[in-house]
Amino acid sequence: MDTHQDAQLVKDTIQQIRNVYGSHKKILFHSGQGSQFTSYTVTDFCKQQTIQQSMSAKGTVGIML
Repeated sequence: MDTHQDAQLVKDTIQQIRNVYGSHKKILFHSGQGSQFTSYTVTDFCKQQTIQQSMSAKGTVGIML
């Protein structure tokens, strides 16, 4: 647990989800557009793990349409 989000924390959390569900399950990772989510660390990891990334449109934090 950390007091703030950074790219490594996000990656580690996604890895934990992958470990729980295994590589055979499709995972959709939805987030905001913060730098911790758009970083190379996270985007490259998602590509390597075939995890689909989805991001909210700017200005719609917390709003799912």
